[in-house]
Amino acid sequence: MFLVKELVDYKYQECVDYLNKNYEYCYLDSMHYLNEQQEATAIITGLSYGLNGIDAQALNTPRAINLSMHSQDLYYDFLHAKRAILNGKGKFQKCFITMGYYSLFYDLSLSRSKYKCFKIYMPLFRDSHHALSTDVDYLSNLGEKTSNKLFARSFFLQSPSFYGAAVQREWIAAASNWQQLSPQQKAESAFSLTCKHNKHILHPKTLKDNILIMNQYISFLEHHDIQPIVLVLPFTKEYMTFIRKEYKEILLHSLELLPYRIDFLDMNDLDIFDEEDFVDADHLSDCGALKATHIINDIFL
Repeated sequence: MFLVKELVDYKYQECVDYLNKNYEYCYLDSMHYLNEQQEATAIITGLSYGLNGIDAQALNTPRAINLSMHSQDLYYDFLHAKRAILNGKGKFQKCFITMGYYSLFYDLSLSRSKYKCFKIYMPLFRDSHHALSTDVDYLSNLGEKTSNKLFARSFFLQSPSFYGAAVQREWIAAASNWQQLSPQQKAESAFSLTCKHNKHILHPKTLKDNILIMNQYISFLEHHDIQPIVLVLPFTKEYMTFIRKEYKEILLHSLELLPYRIDFLDMNDLDIFDEEDFVDADHLSDCGALKATHIINDIFL
């Protein structure tokens, strides 16, 4: 549970339960709603790296909207960007596409987290990609109460960030108390994580599909005169030791083949992040996110 019910008026208990149960969906829905009400000039998409690694409110732009989410893939990144650009009140100038090294090999709808396709993206886009389900619980958000949605939107409009008083980065870290782990424990945690990430390379068809999606994504941005910026946010030295080196080569080669101007930055090449900048092997802490955001400001804004 993210919100303490005792701190909320009893008449909102149902709304609080709804928000706690559907926090990720409510955040993304609220960001789209905010984008339709207030002008924004920059959009951020990606999986958890973009959510953890960029402080949208600290970017040197009038307003940025972060539509990244845990386990999100490139397919839903594109759907987010398309909806935000077509329905937004303002005119976007830049789009930050945050990626992991393995992102081109990853399809949420074919993964163990495919339930999110029904819990989050069916309500948002009426689109579950390749995932199929007859579980009505997964589709509960399709019939959500207006009062619940309004409560959730009001909550995020007060503080338009996924992290804050309700949720902290450390709570969702794969390895709690990262700073207190011994070198051996950090290496073991990173090895276990990269073993999962390295298996994605066994999905060549997904790579082919995602290259097509990336082509469509960048083409859409170009058509709307929006600068595409692909970012790989920093990982710990332990993660970098075990992640497949060919991932980056494939990512760079795939981007180079696209017939568009794409700005690219891999923050792992900068060698300026410290132990305290991480909450686990591959996610930034509050101070790490602020450092990464300042780098984006210096280079792109």
